Amino acid sequence: MTRLSEILDQMTAVLNDLKTVMDAEQQQLSVGQINGSQLQRITEEKSSLLATLDYLEQQRRLEQKRAAQRKR
Repeated sequence: MTRLSEILDQMTAVLNDLKTVMDAEQQQLSVGQINGSQLQRITEEKSSLLATLDYLEQQRRLEQKRAAQRKR
């Protein structure tokens, strides 16, 4: 498996986790009484996943650039 494929697989996993967290956030926001500590935990988890996704995106771009240079 190429490095690019590995990065894309990792991005897919993070996006799936992010969807789960965002679903939990939506559920928390739609209940009558918001649990502040639970919402804070969800927000921190979402921030962490977004930071990971940003890092993986940078790695993906770098790997694509390297692949393009190798083809020359």
